[in-house]
Amino acid sequence: MDLISASFTAVVAIAAVAIAVGIMRTSARRQIAEVSTRLKEELAAAQTLGREIQRQLAAAQDDLSARTEALGTTRAENAALKQDNKWLAGEIERERKALDTAQSLLEKALNTARHQDVKALELRAAKDLAVLWNDQGRREDALTLLLPVYDWFTEGFDTQDLREAKALLDQMR
Repeated sequence: MDLISASFTAVVAIAAVAIAVGIMRTSARRQIAEVSTRLKEELAAAQTLGREIQRQLAAAQDDLSARTEALGTTRAENAALKQDNKWLAGEIERERKALDTAQSLLEKALNTARHQDVKALELRAAKDLAVLWNDQGRREDALTLLLPVYDWFTEGFDTQDLREAKALLDQMR
């Protein structure tokens, strides 16, 4: 019986080991499945967070672009107003017959308009400086100044400044 008893004990031990291994495999599979599920949940949460961050960054970029554009527009408007003030001051001095001051102010207005590449204001300053020079007998200087500015335009010939420039050019030719 000892042999039978020992064999039975060995079979029971082998069965116990097999059951334990099966339980461990099942437990490991369950744990792996739980970890896999948890990782998928974390990945989904991270993707959701990433999309939210991208949305917020896009909104911030749009806001920054709008503010930058508004600031640029404000600066351009301020620069145009300053240039227009120089032109107006030159016109006032020309009317008051303070010709040296008028010429200086109109030249500043012209240079500012050229620097800012604002052709409409360049035309206005060039036209008024050409009037001043023409009145001083500097017809050729006036033509040399006004003609290239006028010729730059391809449309808008019904505007007052272009009509006046054309009339002045026709008068000086």
